[in-house]
Amino acid sequence: MATNDRPAVVLVHGAFAESGGWGPVAERLRAAGHRVDEVAAHAVFASHPDEVAGLVLRAAAA
Repeated sequence: MATNDRPAVVLVHGAFAESGGWGPVAERLRAAGHRVDEVAAHAVFASHPDEVAGLVLRAAAA
């Protein structure tokens, strides 16, 4: 299956963590042919919910 046939995955971590914590998960997903974006905490927690939704949708569409 080509990379374009797999869904994009956006990983957003919870509080008291950082996006780098998704590294092992992201590696496995990429190896399986998924496009993966890891969203940084400051982009999520310091923003209005509509901005976060837009960020996630843009990352998934890229």
